[in-house]
Amino acid sequence: SNTFCHYNMFNHFFFRVSEQNNYLNFLKDATGEILIVTDPPFGGKCELIGRTLKCIQKDVINLSGNHDQIHTMWIFPYYMERFIQQEIPHIG
Repeated sequence: SNTFCHYNMFNHFFFRVSEQNNYLNFLKDATGEILIVTDPPFGGKCELIGRTLKCIQKDVINLSGNHDQIHTMWIFPYYMERFIQQEIPHIG
């Protein structure tokens, strides 16, 4: 299926090359606004997730040329807001 990918968000790793290709093709064909939604485990390191979100944003820009319409929704406990904003200041 090209609608689901086995993926490790802590290191931006796809477990199958075919799924990585599906991801890249999706970004190439993307038009309009893009919303990245992540709901990682609460114990996950913000630094790793932030780095991966930045990689995804770079992929979006490089493959679709779409740099103004990328939005991120990061689901995490409210008390982690400070750590999230350290990694992605514009998310607040």
